[in-house]
Amino acid sequence: MYFAKLCDTASNELKTAVSDVVIAIPGWYTDIQRRAIQDPAAIAGLNALRPINDTTGTALSWGITKPDLPDPENPRNIMFVDVGHSSMSVSVVAFTKASSSSKALRTTDTSEGLAEFGLTVDQIDAVELIGGSTRIPAVRACIQAALGGKPLSTTLNQDEAIARGATFACAFFSPTFRVREFHMRDISHYPIQVLTFYRKGPFDIKARYLEPEGLPGGISPWIATFSTKNVPADPRGDLTCVKLKTRLNLHGVMSFDSAYVEEAAPAEAPAKKRRVKKIDVPFTTLTTSLDPAILEKFKEQEAQMHAADKLVQDTEDRKNALEEYVYDTRGKLDDRYAPFVQPAEKTKLLAMLQEGEDWLYSEEGEDATKSAYVGKLDALKAVGDPIVARYRETEERPRAIAELRTTLNEYMSQATSSDEKFAHLDPKDKNAVVERCATIQKWLEDQIARQAERPQNQDGVLKSADILKKKDEIIYFAIPILTKPKPKVVPPNGTQTPQSGTQTPDPGAKQEKTQQEAPPKAEEDVPGPPEMDVD
Repeated sequence: MYFAKLCDTASNELKTAVSDVVIAIPGWYTDIQRRAIQDPAAIAGLNALRPINDTTGTALSWGITKPDLPDPENPRNIMFVDVGHSSMSVSVVAFTKASSSSKALRTTDTSEGLAEFGLTVDQIDAVELIGGSTRIPAVRACIQAALGGKPLSTTLNQDEAIARGATFACAFFSPTFRVREFHMRDISHYPIQVLTFYRKGPFDIKARYLEPEGLPGGISPWIATFSTKNVPADPRGDLTCVKLKTRLNLHGVMSFDSAYVEEAAPAEAPAKKRRVKKIDVPFTTLTTSLDPAILEKFKEQEAQMHAADKLVQDTEDRKNALEEYVYDTRGKLDDRYAPFVQPAEKTKLLAMLQEGEDWLYSEEGEDATKSAYVGKLDALKAVGDPIVARYRETEERPRAIAELRTTLNEYMSQATSSDEKFAHLDPKDKNAVVERCATIQKWLEDQIARQAERPQNQDGVLKSADILKKKDEIIYFAIPILTKPKPKVVPPNGTQTPQSGTQTPDPGAKQEKTQQEAPPKAEEDVPGPPEMDVD
């Protein structure tokens, strides 16, 4: 339900459906806790692209905007200290060009924690603070004292740094957004041990944390169990060697990827090497993740509950809308709507409003359905909307008339202008613009005169929507004519760039020109235009 609520909040804010997400989690989450994030997200209809450690999200938020990161041989070590309302985490991230490598401190002794990774306090290039509690002077003083008086920096948004980093991580997966390429190498906080049992027949492999004492309280060290029952027998009767591939995936959880045995195949020729054939071994894996069938069942239940909640919310919204309309309209009938309502309309509408109010506070109206509230509101609007429309027309009509008159005057002025930029236009086209403007102008004046004769409490004959349509009509007609480009003038072949009147004449120019203008001989090639140097 929590993820579903977050999804609704994000969808309402972004005005679009939300499905793909990156979820920020504490870096100390174990395999069990990470799987417990993925399952609820799937139940809520979200596609969790990956969970990202909160310290990693902070590092991404800091590093992706830095264009001056050093080479891998000399990384920049940044310590991030996150102090929230109930927890504290510290990580050291080595930044190089287009990548970062995260290291988390799991001890209260800063020097001891740094020593685990071969660092000292002096090798920390900067200390960045995030989290609301880092605003407290006493907290800052304690942090600075633990780091030997090292300066503290607050260049990141202390409340949104993690969310910003998760947003960048989500954008990496999207084909829509172009994000600067930036690689992250995170760590697993807890070492994992795989126990094997060698048998000739079926066997199990259990994966567990190597140091249970380092896990959060109450967390079982068991991670997963690999089981297989169809192990091919060894032809010599020995133990079968089954090779198992495991990995720590992008979500930070361990998985068994494949299992197989290798069988030597006879060589086709004595000179060739012996080939090895891989035979897959079927297996099952037991983890803390929900069974797919149970997960689908929970998805259906969540969808049903979400639909029920939405119906309740929509019903409440319609009830509030009805109540608001009753009080708002009743108050305005004697105020701003008074000149625009006929006596019979007012009497009828006031009676309907009173009836609607009485029904709302009755036992029936208190717990009615959504459709009942919608029906009551639609009935009231059928009588009240014409009154509201008359009022709005008196507000919008003068503005629409002013816009249309301005447009007509502008195009009329351009069509009758003697300006050089309109001189190339066909007089027939300009006259067509003038005639269309005059026709619309006459229509407007006639409609204004008719509207002036109509009482305010009757529906108008001149609507602002009609006026704006006329405005669009003249725009679409006049613009293609008045913005027609001038025809290009193509200079004749052989013309030269005009010379300045103060330039010294060339004595041989006349003779050269005469030679150029002489008709070419029939058996000779016709020379092209003379070459010119153009400044």
